[in-house]
Amino acid sequence: HSILTRIEIQSCNTIIPKTSLIETNQTGLLNDTIIDIVPLNIADQEYTSLKEGPLSKTCNSTQIICHLNYLQGERGLNYDDLIRATTRISQRFDDPELFYGLYYLIGNMLKLSSNLVDCTEHMASISYFFRLQLEKK
Repeated sequence: HSILTRIEIQSCNTIIPKTSLIETNQTGLLNDTIIDIVPLNIADQEYTSLKEGPLSKTCNSTQIICHLNYLQGERGLNYDDLIRATTRISQRFDDPELFYGLYYLIGNMLKLSSNLVDCTEHMASISYFFRLQLEKK
């Protein structure tokens, strides 16, 4: 599955680095398709020093995307993938063994916290006893 999309950029000041991530994503209830162009390393190169813009006949296509360049993009998020992922998650939460395991885990954590409270109280009593003994001397 592949498509060919044409993007028209009319400004000679719009500079897109060659190392950009290009994705098609679907948004909204009507599956509107948008194209995201995300520069990956803006800080690595200084594009303002370029003498020719993307519309120039002598554009440096090793650094930026020039007029009439073809680029490979990626398929990003779409509505069908979201529905599939949501269905898988809901099926996992429908498993009674998962809830039994969570119930068992929470019960054990409550017992452990109760035991820690008892242990802390005993340690406080012992430290109080030693403090009294040291004060007598």
